[in-house]
Amino acid sequence: MLGGLQTVFAREIRMWQRFDVVSSIETWDGTAVIGRHRFVLADGTTAALILTTAGVYDRGERRFV
Repeated sequence: MLGGLQTVFAREIRMWQRFDVVSSIETWDGTAVIGRHRFVLADGTTAALILTTAGVYDRGERRFV
């Protein structure tokens, strides 16, 4: 379950322009995982950076695990 995100757009990505998305888990805090997702252009420039907060919810136990 995604809890929130913060986005920074640094460069334009034009229509049909190729880019890579590089994702990593930065850290965790209790039951929340902080992820980082970079949109990287062919020349190595970062076009956007997104930080997400997410967790896994157990419906049966009605809690985050």
